[in-house]
Amino acid sequence: IGLFFKGSQIERLLTVLPLLGSEAGESPFWRVEMWKIALIAIKANPIFGIGYGRFDFIQQLVQSQKLQSDLSNPLLIRLVAQGGAHNAYLSIAVGLGIIGLTIYIFILFLGLKFSLSIYRYSSSVILKKVGLWLFLYFILIFITNFFGGGIESIGIYWFLGILSATFNILKRNNTYINQ
Repeated sequence: IGLFFKGSQIERLLTVLPLLGSEAGESPFWRVEMWKIALIAIKANPIFGIGYGRFDFIQQLVQSQKLQSDLSNPLLIRLVAQGGAHNAYLSIAVGLGIIGLTIYIFILFLGLKFSLSIYRYSSSVILKKVGLWLFLYFILIFITNFFGGGIESIGIYWFLGILSATFNILKRNNTYINQ
């Protein structure tokens, strides 16, 4: 297995596998159940969030709702508390609230805007290609965040770094027209 997957992917697989078993995940819709748990946590503190890893707090919230289903499953609650709601927007809103979610989306839009500007206004063919790839990457981030991803994905930092470096090269060489 280690030949095909990184250590973090194997670890993630091992935490999700119990959800497929009979004792942890009776519902085949465990992802939807995780979203419901995340929404309960967001409603508890919508502005600033509840912080990262607040398993005990989320468990108390779920138990106070007296909900019947897999919502009381400790494994699902633990995954949501650790930022794994299988929806990056919900995960960020749970931990950082609407303020953190707004900042995250704003940063993604800035990346989208700058990458499109690099593509449109660069005189270098190579930089145009970099701008186009970065633009497509940010579109991909927006879409995949509905089903996973988020700030815990290290790939976003590489692309933000490439975007920043490209933007600085364009400014230094005066090949970028600010419009």
